[in-house]
Amino acid sequence: MVASCSYEARKYGVHSAMPSRMAKLLRPQAIFVRGNMDQYSKASLEITDILRERVPLIEKASIDEHYIDMTGMDRFHGVMKYAHELRSQVIKETGLPISFGLSVNKTVSKMANNECKPNGELNIEQPKGNRLFTSYSAVHPLSGNYGVLLWISTYSQRKDRY
Repeated sequence: MVASCSYEARKYGVHSAMPSRMAKLLRPQAIFVRGNMDQYSKASLEITDILRERVPLIEKASIDEHYIDMTGMDRFHGVMKYAHELRSQVIKETGLPISFGLSVNKTVSKMANNECKPNGELNIEQPKGNRLFTSYSAVHPLSGNYGVLLWISTYSQRKDRY
């Protein structure tokens, strides 16, 4: 079973959760690497520890994704600047490629993160006048790149979450 695949393999139709036999038919030149869950778990814990030291509220969504509530951080730092510095620190300490998507909620942050992979940063700001995000329609499959999904919310949005 394909657990994750490169962007090069995706161009040929290979995707996660695909049977290995089918992936080999689609891309005979593909190189299959046996996973190491202990190593992945260790890296995930390293990243979680780095983030917990530097942000007030964190939600670990999976082994390779975290949501970070950046609400209020803009009072002390530029949020995009702080997020960039946070990403740089994680890369420096772990050597892993990290992408982050920054927006006003988890859903749009996730979309931003998917859009900027691999190893990028993207801020999707809230449209003026509180309009919906109707113009953003990019939907991409998940990759093997670690994702840090950041969001900024207002108090009225936060009180509904807790």
